Amino acid sequence: DEDLSDFINSASKTKYTYYPIIDKEKKCLGIIKFADVGYQNRKKVILVDHNSYEQSVIGLNEAEILEIIDHHNIGSIGTNMPINFRNMPVGSSNTIIYTLYKENNVGIPERIAGMMLSGILSDTLILTSPTTTDLDEEAVVYLASLAGVDYREYGLEMLKAGSSVKGKTKEEVLYTDYKTYPVAEGKIGLGQISTTNPNEILDEKEEYIELLNNVAKNNDYRFVALFITDIIGNGSYVLYSTNGEAILRKAFKNKELEEGTFLGDVVSRKKQILPNIMLELQ
Repeated sequence: DEDLSDFINSASKTKYTYYPIIDKEKKCLGIIKFADVGYQNRKKVILVDHNSYEQSVIGLNEAEILEIIDHHNIGSIGTNMPINFRNMPVGSSNTIIYTLYKENNVGIPERIAGMMLSGILSDTLILTSPTTTDLDEEAVVYLASLAGVDYREYGLEMLKAGSSVKGKTKEEVLYTDYKTYPVAEGKIGLGQISTTNPNEILDEKEEYIELLNNVAKNNDYRFVALFITDIIGNGSYVLYSTNGEAILRKAFKNKELEEGTFLGDVVSRKKQILPNIMLELQ
């Protein structure tokens, strides 16, 4: 689990030629030669659907970022050289990829069209989210024609299939779509899960609250929250670590807000949830 830079620092001091690579059970998986490791062989990466270190893979600071394609707020990423950075205020990063296909006159294969369509329908809750733009709608109609599906019928079936929490642990539910954001004096964690049956989670809310409190305490979060978005009811129920109640009440201008409160018409973390919370924290 050691970062490459940490290994190089250690190896530079010990001066051995070979080093063992071990797993969690201390079993040797192989060896690495110090002479074969260095920054001249940095991995080349393109970031899609995010642009901050907190939401990316471990060790990103040791890679060479070639390009960024994203539809979120500008984060903490910095580069040493100019790069292509495509950031657009649309409902899904797949809509940007659709635009790139069009701009470069490249045909979209049927299977790729189906995956891109799925991403847009998921991100925009079948074009009902406030993040939805005319370009998202254009992309959905075009991609659905390539994939040969009725996007409304397909989208609803997809969301139903993906929203069930049956067989999942509470940690898996929390981290289904979870993002960390740096704020003054620390960080916050916001999880979101879309479902057609929010009671699957709300019926066990005490156990979820305990999990959120443990995650916040063990990872030094200012607070952690889970937004349970009701696809049918067009809103979100909120559960949170207890240290987040005051902030959330002010952020959503609801003095009565408590564990499990329903926030009507609040379905977008990017456009409704995060901005309100950040404004309050600032």
